[in-house]
Amino acid sequence: MLKEYYPVTIIGAGPAGLSVAYELQTHGVNYIAFEASGNVGNTFVAMTERTTYGPWINNVLRGTTWEPWGKFYNLLGRTTRKEYTAYLNDYASRHRLEIRKECPVDQVEWTGSRFRVKTPQGNLECGAVVNCAGYFSRPSIPDYPGAKESAIRQIHSAAYRSPATAGVQIGKDRGRILVVGKKLSAGETLAELVAAGFEVAISHRSPIDYWPEIWRESMLSPLLWLEELIRRKFDLGRPGHLIPRMRKSEHSKSLDSGETPTFPDIAKFEKDAVVFQDGRKEHFDLVIYATGYQCNLDHLQGLQLPSIQEGSPAVRRLESLELANLFFVGLIGGRSFRSEFLRGIREDAQLVGEIIAERVRFAPIPAALESVRPQQLTH
Repeated sequence: MLKEYYPVTIIGAGPAGLSVAYELQTHGVNYIAFEASGNVGNTFVAMTERTTYGPWINNVLRGTTWEPWGKFYNLLGRTTRKEYTAYLNDYASRHRLEIRKECPVDQVEWTGSRFRVKTPQGNLECGAVVNCAGYFSRPSIPDYPGAKESAIRQIHSAAYRSPATAGVQIGKDRGRILVVGKKLSAGETLAELVAAGFEVAISHRSPIDYWPEIWRESMLSPLLWLEELIRRKFDLGRPGHLIPRMRKSEHSKSLDSGETPTFPDIAKFEKDAVVFQDGRKEHFDLVIYATGYQCNLDHLQGLQLPSIQEGSPAVRRLESLELANLFFVGLIGGRSFRSEFLRGIREDAQLVGEIIAERVRFAPIPAALESVRPQQLTH
C-alpha cells in the first residue's frame, strides 16, 4: 500500500527518474518513483540489440561508483544497449532507490493546495511532481492517406527488436520491407534487416546525412563536449553534431551500393501498395516507421494547464510556468539543448534536486508538504 503523503512524486524510472531520485535521496528528501513497466530504464530494454550510444563519459549518471580497472575504465568507448541496461539496474540497486515498478501514473490532479497522484496501487498526495516520463513511450506515426485501410502490415520501430520481429509480422523469414525515416533508428533497423536477408527499401523526406565513424566520434568527443559547454554558457544554440543521423560506417553500405533502393516521402497507401510522392508505386510486406516519438503528457492532462494540453510544457529552470513545483526532466529544450541527452539530464536532475531540497528543508512529511505548497504563477 502507498502512504497517504509523499513530499515528492517522480514519474518514470529511466535515467532521468533515477537521477532525480538519487539527487533527492542525497539531500535527504523523501520521494517515490513510479515506473509503468517492470524495468528501470525500460526505453533501453526495448531497443534493438544492435543499438549503441555515445561514449560512457557522456552517459554515466551522478553517483556512479568508479572502479579504476573495472568496466567503466573505457570512458571513450561506446555504450551498448545491453551494457547500459545492466548499468541502470545496478545503479538503482546500489543506491536502493525507492521505485514502484509496474505501477503507471494514471492521472495527476491539482487539489488547490497539493497534487493528487492516481495509480493502480492507490492514490497519494504530494507537494511536488517531477515528470520524467520521457519521449520514448509514445511512438509517432505519420497519418498517411489510406494507411489504416491498407492490408500492408505497419509497425513503429518501438515494436521492432530484431529481424525475427519482421518475420513474425509477415509470417515468413524473407520478404520486402519499407523503412520510413532517415535517422539513427532507421539506419539500425535497415542494417539488421539487410544482414538477415530481407529485401529492404527506405523512404525519407530530405537527404540522408551521416554521423562520422565511431572511432572518429570517440576521438572528437572531448572537444565536442567542450563546444557544448561553451554554447550553453553563451546561449549560442544547438551544435550540429547533436542532430540524430545514421552512422555511415554501419548503415550506409547497402545504400551506397544501391542494394537498398530509396524513395521520397509516401503520398498514400493503397490496399496492397505504397504510392510515393514521385508517383512510383511499390508492393511491400511490411512498413516500419522509424519516425520518432511524442512527449508523453497524457497523465498530466488532469492539471488542465494550457501548455501541457498543447503538448509542449512551458518551463523556466525546468519548473512549470503555470503551476509551481511541477518539474520536467528529460524535456527537449528544457533548460538547454543538452536537456534531452543523458549528459544534460544528469545536470538538470541535480538542479531540480537542489531546488526541491531548498524548499523542503529536510522537514518531516506534513511540514514538508506545507513548505513546498504549489502556487499559481503569473507570466
